[in-house]
Amino acid sequence: MAAAAKRVRLSSPFPYPREEAVTLADKANVAAVYLSQSPVPSSLSDQIISDLERGKNPIPFLPRSPTHLCSSVVVDVVYKCSRRSPLLGQEFVDLLSKRSNLRRSSESLSAMIHVLVQNRRHADAQSLILRMIRRRGSLRSEIVDALISTYLGCNSKPVVFDLLIRTYVQARKLREATEAFLVLKERGVFVSVNACNSLLAGLVRVDWLDMAWEVYRAVAEIGTGLNVYTLNIIVNALCKEGRFEEVDVFMDGMVKKGIFPDLVTYNTLIDAHCRSGQLEKALILLGSMEIKGLKPDVATYNAVLKGLCSKGMHDKAKELHLEMGILQGWKSTGIIEDLSGNFYSKAGRYQSSIAPFREMKAFDLVPDNVIYTMLISGFCRVGLMPEALRMLDEMLDHGCIPDLVTYNTMLNGLCKEGRLSDADMLFREMMERRISPDFFSFTTLIHGYCRGGHVKIAFDIFTTMLSKNVKPDIVTYNTLIGGFCKEGDLEKANDLWDDMINMEILPNCITYSILIDSYCSRGMLLKH
Repeated sequence: MAAAAKRVRLSSPFPYPREEAVTLADKANVAAVYLSQSPVPSSLSDQIISDLERGKNPIPFLPRSPTHLCSSVVVDVVYKCSRRSPLLGQEFVDLLSKRSNLRRSSESLSAMIHVLVQNRRHADAQSLILRMIRRRGSLRSEIVDALISTYLGCNSKPVVFDLLIRTYVQARKLREATEAFLVLKERGVFVSVNACNSLLAGLVRVDWLDMAWEVYRAVAEIGTGLNVYTLNIIVNALCKEGRFEEVDVFMDGMVKKGIFPDLVTYNTLIDAHCRSGQLEKALILLGSMEIKGLKPDVATYNAVLKGLCSKGMHDKAKELHLEMGILQGWKSTGIIEDLSGNFYSKAGRYQSSIAPFREMKAFDLVPDNVIYTMLISGFCRVGLMPEALRMLDEMLDHGCIPDLVTYNTMLNGLCKEGRLSDADMLFREMMERRISPDFFSFTTLIHGYCRGGHVKIAFDIFTTMLSKNVKPDIVTYNTLIGGFCKEGDLEKANDLWDDMINMEILPNCITYSILIDSYCSRGMLLKH
């Protein structure tokens, strides 16, 4: 391999349109990360490949030190395998993965990732990318440069950079994802519109709108071909900021590019206008949908129902509810979510909440588990647990099977009202129906029992939670630590602290506050 870095061009053809392809600018240091390493003894890498071809495991003979030499050997073997036999490279990567004590540099991991991508093993590639991004002290620029510098030698594919961004997003490392995206842009590497949308959607979802606009401006500057998903993400961002006057301008610009708003766009706009109290504008949008050739769906009507009920316009909501169920001909769908019933419950008009529910049967409309769950949720919210339990029984009588959401709603309501024995019976029923409890199920019960002074039972539930491979979070640990501190069992509270740290769950201000209060009340010094 040449010692000096040259202009790097990625392999072609690309799996994306030209405007979405990965390209590289003239960056002298792009390939230097790998090329500047110490020369690799050709005989060693050739021997490893020879062993692989003969079915012999060469991994035990890899040098353990210095680290950079081992990294260079790995990369060189992967490079040569990529040219001779991708399957051989894949076998080498699989063998390396089984050797946990082998220290891997960013370059060797990158080479392994490229081999997996080359063989379309995207899930395995993402696992290695996740390992890279979780390593302590790994800079985004280091990871990006390692992937770029090993790209050509491994005959990789542009999707590898998409996977990098997607892995960051899926790991909820949105700030790091944004940094990696901008570093890629700086290096002249442009990911696909789908990866851009994934990042944009993640940022908008958590209301990191300033960062979302920074990414969108970069995407627009690059000239990546946008699509209707991009349109919907940006419309959602504008609505969250209340910039309704800019939505029309943005949508007109997208239409000129041949990207037209769809049902999701209108649902987002209608919901946003209803939430901001602009019902008149929402109804105008609802009326214009037919002109645009779009048919309102469940979400459309539910947004309007929600807006009407929040304004106390229950009669109008009921009228619209009947219209959507009868005039739209949705009899066979089990009818839309009965949000009017839900909001009647919030307003405390319990008889009114049941009335439209009963009227459904008169129109041959069969309630489904969504409607039952929303009514149950309404009763639980205002503490009417007997009514919620009766509704659950009726649900079962009509052949509607409660799902995890239904059970979690009931568990939360029962625990809040201190009806722990009923909650325990419901939890057992849930297990008997083979509905696996999730994080919310366990944490709700743990909180309920701790609040009721039954910390040992709460800890038993916590043990069951771990045995079911449901990972607790800081809220779970804070609840248990607080419970044991109240009982004066500081030893158990400290054990939970140690367990939490071992699971790499970082304490927050609430954790410290619980422990400090407990230690101070006993005249002791906090050891943490």
